[in-house]
Amino acid sequence: VGTLAGERLITRPGGKAGWHNDTPDAQCQGSHTFRYAIFPQSSEGPTGEEDLNRVSEQFHLPFFAVRRKNNGDLPREGSFLSISPDSLVLSAVKQSEDGDAVIVRVYNPSPAEVAGEIRYSRDVRKAYISRLDETEGSPAEVVGGRIIPVRVQPSGVVTLRIRF
Repeated sequence: VGTLAGERLITRPGGKAGWHNDTPDAQCQGSHTFRYAIFPQSSEGPTGEEDLNRVSEQFHLPFFAVRRKNNGDLPREGSFLSISPDSLVLSAVKQSEDGDAVIVRVYNPSPAEVAGEIRYSRDVRKAYISRLDETEGSPAEVVGGRIIPVRVQPSGVVTLRIRF
């Protein structure tokens, strides 16, 4: 672990697989703190994927409001967006790389298709189903100005490009 492309690797006889680089800090020596959680489930009940995703998000991602560019406090309650059902997992909310839109990405970890919706706190001017590289695709339906219905295939990802 202290060298990239090491020469004496038993898994790669005969030489390196790239440029030789020393990486002395790659071993991450020192004290570390980890948090673990156990989520018991009954073998007699359903798989509980929705519950597992919800509890996992609450454990790992205790969201709180942060203002990046302006001074002042933000309210501790309220939401820019909400996603339902709980079986859909939010994986990204970010400004698009070209600065022209907001990217919202959800995925479906379940083995079945999930029909859901993403609700916004303000009116959506335009919405598009996009690729992972943020290339704009087909227009997305916007219901009532603030709701975008989504259908996510099993183990699938949906990326939306939103303009407000």
